[in-house]
Amino acid sequence: MASGDGTVWHLFDKVLALVADGPTIERRIADRTGNEFGQAPEELALVLRLQERYEATYRGFGAVIIDAAQPLASVVGDILTAAL
Repeated sequence: MASGDGTVWHLFDKVLALVADGPTIERRIADRTGNEFGQAPEELALVLRLQERYEATYRGFGAVIIDAAQPLASVVGDILTAAL
């Protein structure tokens, strides 16, 4: 089974996808410590390309999109609301 081909989506009642815009992702990667992946320009470019595909793929499968660029309390609230 290929990753992302959708063959298992019917097994789930609901799928949530946390997404953030490019500037938020860039800022979070630049600020984090302990895991430097994404801080090199070519890695960051890859992360941003994958993020665009990730969001489009999950939207295509009907996932509930959660804006992860919001403050943490709002993200958690959105997850809890969507999970009910």
